[in-house]
Amino acid sequence: MKGLFRGYSISAFCTPFFHTLYFPLYEKAKQKAKENFGWQEGSFKLYSLSASAAGITCNIITNPFWLVRTRMQAEIFRSMCEHNYNSKYPHNIFKAMFRIYQNEGVRALY
Repeated sequence: MKGLFRGYSISAFCTPFFHTLYFPLYEKAKQKAKENFGWQEGSFKLYSLSASAAGITCNIITNPFWLVRTRMQAEIFRSMCEHNYNSKYPHNIFKAMFRIYQNEGVRALY
């Protein structure tokens, strides 16, 4: 039963974190597009460029969190041993990301 909720704490952190970044970035991108390109509200170009810029930026920032969550959830298929799980994924998200970075490099986070 415990394995079903592995990674939940990261999801509870990452989803609000993503949206806290996304909406201000979206508005800022929209404002910049209006200033630089003269696009008006209601323009498909304005909305699609703003949403794309905000989404790409937020995904780059939050992808390491989602990676740790997925690995935590998938670990149940490798080993049911709680000790093994805790040694790989400490209860601190940043420690888990740092451990992945140390063992596999920065590319592993993306």
